[in-house]
Amino acid sequence: MGYYLSTDSTITTSDTLLDDDYVSSLRSGRNGNEYEGCYLPRNLRAGQTYYIGAIADYTGRVSESNNARVLRSFTVAPTDDFSQNTGTQGRLSLGGNKTGNIERSGDQDWFRIRLNAGQRVRFDLEGSPTNRGTLSDTYLHGIYDSSGDLAGDDLANVSDDDGGTSTNSRVTFTASSPGYYYVAAGWCLRQ
Repeated sequence: MGYYLSTDSTITTSDTLLDDDYVSSLRSGRNGNEYEGCYLPRNLRAGQTYYIGAIADYTGRVSESNNARVLRSFTVAPTDDFSQNTGTQGRLSLGGNKTGNIERSGDQDWFRIRLNAGQRVRFDLEGSPTNRGTLSDTYLHGIYDSSGDLAGDDLANVSDDDGGTSTNSRVTFTASSPGYYYVAAGWCLRQ
């Protein structure tokens, strides 16, 4: 039995062989079960759909037709450009801007900025209403402190849906202490 990885739903021996398993014999009219674990190649492309299939007689020792079967298909998720935690590589500077991608529903991109105690800043999360991005309805999920905790006593004071231009988001924030803060950018799921 040969287990293959394919970019289409037709499994052939020219696809990538993932693993093989020897099955001694199976008489006509009988059935059997095989369980196999295998590793996927590291170079799979984000957004690509792949198919895992099996070919019973992949060495071609018995003359027969179409003994291939698709077992499962999957699509490789895109990699996240900025993580949703304090370990993010996203950085903001005062007066600057940063672009991120919301790769899937529920994704948030966090951006770190250093602020002084009492420093007041305005964060604008812009999308298609101002031609500054592709999101039709941005959502600023919150501003967090260096521990990843909400940087305020009320989520309503550090998050926003449509407080900016049209459906863009805007929060004005005053840092209570010096240090790093994290702005959580995303998309509004409400339609």
